[in-house]
Amino acid sequence: MIRSGIWIGLIGLMSLVWAGPIRASEISVAAASDLNFAFKEIVAEFEKKTGSTVKLSLGSSGNFFAQLSNGAPFDLFFSADIGYPKKLEEAGLAEPGTLYMYAVGRIVVWVPKGSPIAVAELGIKALQHPSVKKVAIANPKHAPYGRAAVAAMEHYKVHDTVKDKLVLGENISQTAQFIQTGGADIGIIALSLAVAPAMKASGMYWEVPVEAYPRLEQGAVILKAAKDQKTARAFLDYIKSPEGTAVFKRYGFFLPEQSAQHPSEHDECALLSPRLTAVVSAMAKPGAKVDALAARGPMAALTPAAERFDVTLHPAERVSLPAKPAEGPEAAASFAGLVPISVPRDGVYRISISTHLWLEVLNGDSKLQRIRLEPRFHCGAVQKSLGFALKPGVTYWLQLSGSKTREVHVVITAE
Repeated sequence: MIRSGIWIGLIGLMSLVWAGPIRASEISVAAASDLNFAFKEIVAEFEKKTGSTVKLSLGSSGNFFAQLSNGAPFDLFFSADIGYPKKLEEAGLAEPGTLYMYAVGRIVVWVPKGSPIAVAELGIKALQHPSVKKVAIANPKHAPYGRAAVAAMEHYKVHDTVKDKLVLGENISQTAQFIQTGGADIGIIALSLAVAPAMKASGMYWEVPVEAYPRLEQGAVILKAAKDQKTARAFLDYIKSPEGTAVFKRYGFFLPEQSAQHPSEHDECALLSPRLTAVVSAMAKPGAKVDALAARGPMAALTPAAERFDVTLHPAERVSLPAKPAEGPEAAASFAGLVPISVPRDGVYRISISTHLWLEVLNGDSKLQRIRLEPRFHCGAVQKSLGFALKPGVTYWLQLSGSKTREVHVVITAE
């Protein structure tokens, strides 16, 4: 009886000490849907490293903000607009000191492969293509990427002509699905979705210049109601780590410390061909000073060279342009100019410039057809790079117009 009692007592003691298998920590994360592909990689790696579980919910930042303001049970919030987590912090619903700007987003105009729309050539004007019946954007009422899309369309003065064709996605992922599945012919989506393998293989895009819409600063915060503060902080720390930031770079986000105007550290630099690398390198060096002409006249012609030309332009109203630009200047005050160029042999020549402006090559009064040598790229100070088929013995005119800055850097190279 004594032995039986001891045994029963031991069993009782063990039941107090061991109450079942240890449960791994679990956190719930509300995240903007532009993070769809990037976060799937980040979450998988975090779970592998820590043994913790992340329940990921993707949706519109504005909708999540409304839910969190009413007590939705999430541990962390990753918004496409840092303004929403700031408001939660101001309302006392976020852990003090945890607000973090994790990335800056970018938008693109996207069409499926097989579309008759040459989006890389037309840019934002692709939205006005005759074949377009529906244009997909995220709902600007609660989706930051939708607001960015509207701002870009207004910036380029195409909004009024396409507003009746707009179809609104609940979030940016649903917007992308509309175009992929034929619910829309074209749309404006997050670059982070466009560069994901599945979408990259099924479509083409043109990146909207960052100055055309408000900077998409994206922010995260740990909620005060988080059930597992320790794991939530560990996840946010992983986002800040080299492993986490590498994923964001790969999906086209700018990191907080990068300038959206000069993304020189972006990973696309590592993917450039040797010729493009040479162009980027030349653009970074001081160049030969050139004063553009206000009208065609005698001047030493520029020839292809592995160096930069620093071209000083004139106020646009003083310049007599031989050919009317396809687009008007974006700024109230703009600069323009003309420079002669010549080449030593037949071939395609790349003309790269350091700022967003309208670039033409003229033979007499005729514009030469542009050859886009590759999709728009972001590396260093190169903002546009186009090709033109040129012949020796001809003086061509490089017409630059609609520049916001007086000095433009130009690199001319043979392909």
